[in-house]
Amino acid sequence: MIFYPYVTIYPAVQRRLRSFEHRGVYVDWCDLSTVEAPSEEAYYWALAERWRRCAQAQEDLVIIEQDVLPSWKQYQSFLTCPLRYCGYHTWLGASYGAGLGANRFRWEVLDAYDIPTVIHDYADGSIPPRAWQRLDTRINDALATRGVALDCHGVMAHLHPYPIPDPLIRHIYVARYSSSRRSPLP
Repeated sequence: MIFYPYVTIYPAVQRRLRSFEHRGVYVDWCDLSTVEAPSEEAYYWALAERWRRCAQAQEDLVIIEQDVLPSWKQYQSFLTCPLRYCGYHTWLGASYGAGLGANRFRWEVLDAYDIPTVIHDYADGSIPPRAWQRLDTRINDALATRGVALDCHGVMAHLHPYPIPDPLIRHIYVARYSSSRRSPLP
């Protein structure tokens, strides 16, 4: 299953995910504006529901956020990766990083680590625990301290209108990952 949480649908991402549906992939289109929760917490509550549902069904959870554009090959890499938690980095305005933009959690991770418990451990006081602004960091950090580190497959296109990365930064980043077992480029 692909969980696609959105406030704004990016047409290129919509077309891409529709093409995945034509290939038999189930996409859970979640309009966060319809989730009955404070707007800062809507992503948390929608994700928590899918997290529990996938754990109970013993189904892996793929998250593709509203402005992240996966290729079919990148999606397939989620299915073939043997590790418990994998994903792609995206350009985040000042550097590449791993948010929740393009990740896959094996159902065993979902079952072993209940999301409310995981993020509660990482509430820092500056932003409410369930607010979307740090949800990705809190999940990544909490899982890493439990021995579940993100296996980065490379870089996925991020359509958010951040400034374009400096070519030198991209070159260094790509060089770093091209020496690993995975290629950073789609």
